[in-house]
Amino acid sequence: MKKILLSLLAITASAFLAAQTPQAINYQAIARDNDGNPIVNASISIQFKILQGELSDRVAYAETFEATTNFGGLFNLQIGRGSRLSATSHK
Repeated sequence: MKKILLSLLAITASAFLAAQTPQAINYQAIARDNDGNPIVNASISIQFKILQGELSDRVAYAETFEATTNFGGLFNLQIGRGSRLSATSHK
């Protein structure tokens, strides 16, 4: 009985440790030029900004990425793992 209880406790603890909050947001998009055509097989720069307040241009967080599009203009990245530009701390 003691072995079963310890095994059950170990399984529960390992499941709890494995279920951690992710530190990034997966993002996928198609890069397009001004005419709406996909930008294919190209290096592109992307900038994400999180703005603070309603109708505000105050940047709470910003980061940039360098990505390469595929044959259809598709690129993937993870927001939160780019090159950090700025952040405002709140207390």
